[in-house]
Amino acid sequence: MILGAFASLLQLGFGIGIGLSLFKTPLTIRAAKIGLHIDAQLSALHGVHTEVGKDQRGRLASLKLEFSDTEVTLNKIYHVLFIFVLIGVIAKLLLLISASVWPGARLNDKEMVLLLFVSVGYYLTLGALMELLTRFWLSPIQRKLKTLI
Repeated sequence: MILGAFASLLQLGFGIGIGLSLFKTPLTIRAAKIGLHIDAQLSALHGVHTEVGKDQRGRLASLKLEFSDTEVTLNKIYHVLFIFVLIGVIAKLLLLISASVWPGARLNDKEMVLLLFVSVGYYLTLGALMELLTRFWLSPIQRKLKTLI
């Protein structure tokens, strides 16, 4: 196979990389849901002056602080992952330039597999890692929230 045959795939991978570097979907969606749910529960308990209500409000406020700390931690982790995303974007850009300059260059099987991974698998791996990390860090908060309501 020739290098030029991978140009479209490299363009796709480049676009996905740029998108991943700007878009934190797993964290954004889950964090928004959890944050809104905690705020709604706190608002519902705002006028309640019983001991049970005050206790519940205190536990929800503590959970909201824990949630905020977890969001900060996840954002720090995401920044590290985005460095890897940007490294992938730069690698794809260089490969795309190579495919344009030397479209007829012959590739062996190992180079073909490497280009396929760099073009698509790399970002699928990083996206899956982002999803798993988000679930890992936010699941305990979701469980605590369910026990409080």
